[in-house]
Amino acid sequence: MKRERPETPSQEEEIARLEEEVGRLKVSLRSLEDKGVLSACAHEVQPILDDLRQEIAGLKSSLEVVQAEVSDLQLMASFEFQHVRANQMAIQKVADATGNSHIDTEEEIEVFTEERHQSYFFTRDQSLGGNAAGGDQVPVSDPHLGS
Repeated sequence: MKRERPETPSQEEEIARLEEEVGRLKVSLRSLEDKGVLSACAHEVQPILDDLRQEIAGLKSSLEVVQAEVSDLQLMASFEFQHVRANQMAIQKVADATGNSHIDTEEEIEVFTEERHQSYFFTRDQSLGGNAAGGDQVPVSDPHLGS
């Protein structure tokens, strides 16, 4: 049997183990057929073989799904790297154009990313009805502060 995609070691080992088990059962069936014992228990062994075949098919299909997900994640990581690199280059160009070539682009990107995440979470918390610590609190007007 020729496999089209590489498998992870644990899944590959599980499939190989199940295939070996099916092979052992087939050998056992042949020996029982030769002895004439099989006619009494054939109806019990065949469902087991069918279940094992279905389990192998299920493992192979889930393996294909996992491989597709891994491929998607690798593609997303590649796009994210390209995006980060483009941001680095843009910041460096701005720094060079302003005459501030001493600006550390890595630090600027990190600061920008932190600010963006803080802004996102602040906006999200505000839309949920308050800050993260007391989202269900209602602001009280203070006559001394004029609010």
